[in-house]
Amino acid sequence: MNAAFQLILLPGLGADERLLAPQREAFPRLIVPKWIPPRRTESLPEYAERMCGTVAPSRDAPLILGGVSFGGMLAYEMARHWKPDAVVLIASCRERRGLRPLYRVARPFWPFVPVAAWSVAKLFSRPVMKIKSRLPPSDRDVMIRMFQEMDSRFMHWVVRAILNWRPAPLDGIPVYHVHGRRDRVLPARGVEADHWIDGGHIINVSHAGEVNAFITRAACMTRKIQTFRDDAAAYCELIDSLAKGKPDHFYERLHACISWLAKSANELPPLFCGKDRECRDLRMTHEEWGEVVSQIDQAIGPEVSRLIESDKDDLDSVTQAVMLSDDLVDTYRDLKEGIRLFDLGKEGDVGEAVEKWRFGYEHHWGLHLFRALHTVHRIRYELYEE
Repeated sequence: MNAAFQLILLPGLGADERLLAPQREAFPRLIVPKWIPPRRTESLPEYAERMCGTVAPSRDAPLILGGVSFGGMLAYEMARHWKPDAVVLIASCRERRGLRPLYRVARPFWPFVPVAAWSVAKLFSRPVMKIKSRLPPSDRDVMIRMFQEMDSRFMHWVVRAILNWRPAPLDGIPVYHVHGRRDRVLPARGVEADHWIDGGHIINVSHAGEVNAFITRAACMTRKIQTFRDDAAAYCELIDSLAKGKPDHFYERLHACISWLAKSANELPPLFCGKDRECRDLRMTHEEWGEVVSQIDQAIGPEVSRLIESDKDDLDSVTQAVMLSDDLVDTYRDLKEGIRLFDLGKEGDVGEAVEKWRFGYEHHWGLHLFRALHTVHRIRYELYEE
């Protein structure tokens, strides 16, 4: 399972790849980019663009990009350039309201805080961690060492970059968020997570099993959505090809497309988008509908006529044969409109497309799909009554 996707994670403020040791155990191929020195007045999006140049992701497998705390914010911005299959936020945020109000209030005063203040913070890091942290001593010691070894100028820049961050929605990239209910750095009340863990801020260490399982589920969901989209596109492309005439081995290809759709539709994950948006401009026009119906009728006419003649004494079978055109075009319409929505590539479109496909599969086009599969199976294997 772990080799089925490529995972790139970024650690949080005051940490390096050691923070992600629990994830490396579960995902041996994990890539953790190393920090690069920031430019003094550089923004978080600008730094993210330069960070993208430090790693060359492979496109041989789905790319899952994510991070812990600040690393999640940075991954969110890097996603605009890499276009990963999904972003996974771990104890992080994607909106300014995810930051504590105190942080936002401190923004105008941060330029007056000297870099030397981090030396004082490092001096008191061990006693503070002993009081505040619930991590085992070994993990706690690693956190302290990472913080004390981190470049103070880098951490100072990170805080400034976060305070000035103005995140915009990602377009067409699923974002999955796991967060701790007792997080004091980025309080739970300010974020909207997909999954909650009864832990604090360093949940990737304190609750590594749950976080690793969440990463795996996110990758699995992403792959299932893309698989369905590809299967839907293959079906629609086959129907579209009828505009140039009935292709060779049409029924064999149609049988395969319907079979793949039945499998991948059944595995579509729930992905509620939370929006109620009118999409009339994405729907097939009456002219488009009529053209597709005409092309399908012309392609399947001879075989349907033979079925009707074969089943003339069985009204139910005749009705099913006559309905093949309606079954194929209704399935096509619902899939095509979902693809148009999915391919818009704007915030929420993926979720809306998946909801449209799932609901339609359960209540409408799924019924047409399975009825068509029965009829196409008979035609492909010439199962006519003697």
